[in-house]
Amino acid sequence: MATPNLLALVNVYIATATLAATASELNLIAAVATGKAVAVDAIYAANTHATATGWVTVVYRKASVDYTITYQQRIQVKTTINVLLGRPLYLEEGDSVKVTANAVSNVHVTAPYSIMNV
Repeated sequence: MATPNLLALVNVYIATATLAATASELNLIAAVATGKAVAVDAIYAANTHATATGWVTVVYRKASVDYTITYQQRIQVKTTINVLLGRPLYLEEGDSVKVTANAVSNVHVTAPYSIMNV
């Protein structure tokens, strides 16, 4: 797993990952392919429930080791938060982002990101 050389970019594509989070850990962004790097601009988590506070856990997985970005971050009713607090997250080959929530489909997660071919 080599560190990407961003000075040798071939292409840059934009995409958005979306997920109705559940109590089971799910991939928001699957493992980054060889020869690519990903810049995650934000991870928005929205509580769509009308009366119950939700929570979200976001995990950054690197080399089969999990690093918690946020753990059971509370989200008030009908509210959206940016888990990354306005700071980008950069993923290298093999890295991924996983999400868990307190209830099925009450927390929707969206992440705009760029895929860089290096």
